[in-house]
Formats: sequence, structure tokens, C-alpha cells
Amino acid sequence: MASISRTIIILFLLFIPLLHLYTQPFTEELSLDFVQPPGTELINREIKPLEGKSEMTTYKYRSELSRQQVLYFYRDVLSQEGFREVKDASGAPVHERKAFNFTRGFISRALITPFEAYELLEDRRLTYYVKMYENRDILKLSGYTFTKPKRPKFIPVSPGAVQGVKTVEGKTLDTPYTIYLKKGDVDETIEFYVDSMRLYDWALLSNELFEGRYNFGDVFMQSARNKKRVAESGLAGIKMEELYPGIEVDVKGAELSYEKGNDICYVTIVEFRDPLETLRQMRFYVEPFRKYGNIYINVVKIDKRTEEKWRQQTIKDREKSAQIIRNFLGY
Repeated sequence: MASISRTIIILFLLFIPLLHLYTQPFTEELSLDFVQPPGTELINREIKPLEGKSEMTTYKYRSELSRQQVLYFYRDVLSQEGFREVKDASGAPVHERKAFNFTRGFISRALITPFEAYELLEDRRLTYYVKMYENRDILKLSGYTFTKPKRPKFIPVSPGAVQGVKTVEGKTLDTPYTIYLKKGDVDETIEFYVDSMRLYDWALLSNELFEGRYNFGDVFMQSARNKKRVAESGLAGIKMEELYPGIEVDVKGAELSYEKGNDICYVTIVEFRDPLETLRQMRFYVEPFRKYGNIYINVVKIDKRTEEKWRQQTIKDREKSAQIIRNFLGY
């Protein structure tokens, strides 16, 4: 899974200003408490919080069925819930594999580990585990502490905005981007950056507006720049709704791009307009929205030469990266 994680991070860095299956209507996370094969009993269930607001639920079962029968059962159940089986890169025969991964894009994952525990159980029944991972913070806001903004020297800050400071275990991390949240009117926020950036000697290159209901992944793919990046990456055939199935959000915003000397600056502004309870059901961590506002601002400043180096590396690695994602999605 490490290579998948690295590829996902690269995709976010290159294509989504956040920097950080099936397509079917959104449903709440799948509970396996009462979804189990015949002749099978639930021995234990443990819920473990993970980074942010995500969590892992581990189910331990004991079954009279064979390893293959258990696997067939979950393949059927999980496929009905929109999961696809991750292709095994090792090439090992099914009977030799220690674990089976299923994924519903970036929002849910299931790991099944059946094994014959003859040395532990006198009745020689099959013992197996199912681990369910649920992403409850798709915008990754829970990893930030929001404070009065530190006014950067190179860009204005919209009045009333609070700045997100990335923290891990209480330690502040430096990031190549800055995020803000604020209340108010999104059109006025866009106008503020259009009017104020020139006071810092930035020349406007593009102002691309968007409005409507989009899949969450497509929200950050509206600019010509990001669409070009996707095409160059070899991932154009992979739809965002397969990465974020059923997460359809009502938004209004803009991506502004600026140039100054050797630097490029991207300002992405998004107002999430669905009710907070609807966003929560769609796996957003909504408390920051409730407290600070639902207008999300992301600012990235990057050297042109660095950006071009990233672009060339993406083109070079596109086949490998695309195959990793396709395997992850069960293509």
C-alpha cells in the first residue's frame, strides 16, 4: 500500500490545489456487524481512530466455511456496496495470498485476512479478520489549527479569514501552500484577490470561474492548468467519481493564477454551499466550517522552474503512476 500512498500524494501535489468501483448514490459507511456469512460468528469488534477523523474498525470472525467460500461471500457483498477488489501486484495464486483488499475510491477500504488457525483452535474452524477503513475528512481540515492569519509578505489576506496551520502531534509543519477559511460572500472574496494581488506586483494570468454541483474531485479540476496536468499524467481515463464515489457537492468559486518574475501563484477559492449536515454525511469534517465559515481559500506560490520539473517528472512516470491507481481501483 505504500506505493499507492506515494502515488496519491503525488497526484494531489500535481493536480489538486489542496496539495495535501462503482459510481452510485452516496450511502453511509458499510457496517459489517450483521453482514456475515452463514455458519459464522462475530468474535470481536474493535474501533481504532486514525489520523484526522478517519477510523479503522476490525472485525474478528470464526466460521465453518472454507477460506474460498468466505472470500466469495465478501466479494459479492462488497461489490454490491460499490467496492472493487484491488489487483494484487505480487502475482501470487489466490490460495497463497495472505490478504485481500477492496476499495471504494479514496473514501472506504476493506481488508480481509483469512487464515487457518489449526494450532489455535481445537475445532479447526476458519478464523479471519475484516478491517474497514472509513475516511471521514475528505478535505483534511482536522489536521489544521485555525488562527489569526500571519500576513505573508507576498500576498494579501482576505479580511475576516482565519489561517490553517498544519499540525501533527502538536508540532507545526511547514507546507508549500496556505489555506484559509472565512464567512461572507464568495464573489466579494474573489473580487478582493483580483483587485488586491496587483498591489503586490502580481500580474493576473487567468481568472477561471466555476459554479454548480460537481464530484468532490472535480471541484479542484476546473482550471485549464489542472485539466492539462491530468491529460499529461495518463489518468484522463480515470473519472473523479471513481475516486470519490457519490460525493457530489454544490460549489461556487474560482482559480486565479498570477505571475511575478520567476514565480507563479495560484489562488483557489471555493464556497461549499450544501447544508453542514449534508456535507457531514458526505464525509466532510464540518466543525471548522461551522466555526469559521464555508469559503475555502488555498494559496500556492511556486517557482516556474520547479513546476516545470514536476510536470516533466509526471510525464516521465505517467504509465507507472496510472497503473498503480488503476490497480488500486480494481481496473
